[in-house]
Amino acid sequence: MIVLALFLKETPLLTTGDAIVSFLTRPSLATTGMCLTSRSELEVWKAQGRKMMRLPKRYRAKYCLNFRTVSVSKWLIVFLPYTAAIIIPVIILQEYLVSITANKLTMYDLGLGKVNSMTTKSLGVFTGTSGLILSTIIINAPQLILSCLYFVYNTIFTAIFCFSEWQSYGRQRKGLRVSTECRGSQRTTYFLGLPYKHSIPLAILSSLLHWALSQTLFLVDIDRQSYHFDVRQWRSIDATFGVGFSPLGVVVFIVLVSVTIISLLLAAISRFETVVPRVSNCSFAIAAACHLPRNQDGVETSESKVQWGVTEQPEHGVGHCSFSMLEVTLPEEGKYYM
Repeated sequence: MIVLALFLKETPLLTTGDAIVSFLTRPSLATTGMCLTSRSELEVWKAQGRKMMRLPKRYRAKYCLNFRTVSVSKWLIVFLPYTAAIIIPVIILQEYLVSITANKLTMYDLGLGKVNSMTTKSLGVFTGTSGLILSTIIINAPQLILSCLYFVYNTIFTAIFCFSEWQSYGRQRKGLRVSTECRGSQRTTYFLGLPYKHSIPLAILSSLLHWALSQTLFLVDIDRQSYHFDVRQWRSIDATFGVGFSPLGVVVFIVLVSVTIISLLLAAISRFETVVPRVSNCSFAIAAACHLPRNQDGVETSESKVQWGVTEQPEHGVGHCSFSMLEVTLPEEGKYYM
């Protein structure tokens, strides 16, 4: 990133708005006459080894689940570990509950994140400074995994938001969201990649998950001592490290993971009407949607509030759709555009 910042001469396209600005000011000749092209069509053409055709295309509005805006592999990368984060603690919790109930105790008696001999496992081979380091790494490994999962989790919600914002250009006129200095009606990007009403709750949920995990698994310094009657005092026999386990912490962690999974499921099954062709950050498909009519200036349009829709519609002919700062209409079902 440092190398890119120092030596990159051209402005990178970091957001969909950046790409729209670029293609409005410098239209791509390769995408002329393909205004309804979607990424899924490009993938089909590529898989079949077919050349891209500049032919009039019939407009059909579709309903799309958010699940389709992100690859299946990303959904699995998130869902499988989070599911395991519920199943594994439940199995471990069942084993500890047997000894807890046998001693006529409850999880509340053991407390949250507190050391108890019944819920502590010794790591006998880890002693000294090296043992402390190794024990710390092992016990905090789940924290690292949780952090990596958050990045994928956030990526999924960012992709869903980008899809939603892209579709919103077909419903209302608004300024383009850019990563560079804003001009005219352009808008700045969000600091966390998502609107604050989404990014802040996600960040809070992630923080709570890390806190709950720290109260569930924690490092314990075990010092075994024996009483010496000759000097009437306790003396250390050996010292080692162990893993502390909090049953109450497990319950809190499972509840928070369940909230995370439910949030993902609700996001995945939400349905949107696709007014604008789905592009999924595909630069070719974005470029195809940015061919202005000849009487409009690309720079002026990119700095104005824009909307995607029908910009040209002959009475008995093929129409054209594009972003425009002027009034546009929604494409009509069954009509042809290019």
